[in-house]
Amino acid sequence: LFEWTARGRLRELPNETGDLVQSIAVSPDGQALILYTSGELRLRRNGVWSWLQPLPPPVEKPRFLRFRPNGDLWAGGEEGLFLCRISQQRWSKWREATPLPSKPSLSNMVNEIVRARDGTFWIGTRDGVQVRSVDGRVRWIRELSGVRLGRITAIGEDRSGRIWIGSGASFTGAFCWDGTTWSRYGAKEGLAAPRIHRIAKDRRPFHLPGDIRLHQGIRFTSGRNGNRIIDQGGK
Repeated sequence: LFEWTARGRLRELPNETGDLVQSIAVSPDGQALILYTSGELRLRRNGVWSWLQPLPPPVEKPRFLRFRPNGDLWAGGEEGLFLCRISQQRWSKWREATPLPSKPSLSNMVNEIVRARDGTFWIGTRDGVQVRSVDGRVRWIRELSGVRLGRITAIGEDRSGRIWIGSGASFTGAFCWDGTTWSRYGAKEGLAAPRIHRIAKDRRPFHLPGDIRLHQGIRFTSGRNGNRIIDQGGK
């Protein structure tokens, strides 16, 4: 294998000898990918060569590699043509900007994440709730009805689409968003536990024994397995 730079001379790479080269592909950002006849892959990034894992099934016995202008990689062989969408980003980081990045921020300490049916993300942090809409807008809820939310440990969406939030440390009861207004529920409304640490849907069918209370169309029941919030119609 030889390398020829724009301002240099043609030179042989001493460590790239032995096996025959099947295909060479260079990405738009200058990375070189070498496919040997054995199926082994070598990558040159920033002047440093390294071994890569072989192409996974069903890309067996590859014959050539080609990069697309956007960085995606084509691999062709006996089983057909395959496309690796390298340009797609699987992970992204959501982080609230802070005056002192070296110090931890309560806004970036996440306790709970719920994706609502409309695609909105409700994120419970140690400094309230962050709401991320599908259009990319972000808003914070740090206070409701004069109550500082603080550490949010529980978020849930019921079958009617209402969003419930609770805290195992900061405030008592639970707040509910019906799409228009926030309401607070506590002991007098039938929510027995003073603090709500977690909220989860119970998909199992169940009867309604014990103490059932109705408040503004929402029924609460409590027992050994904790509190239950039951939608109208017993759903």
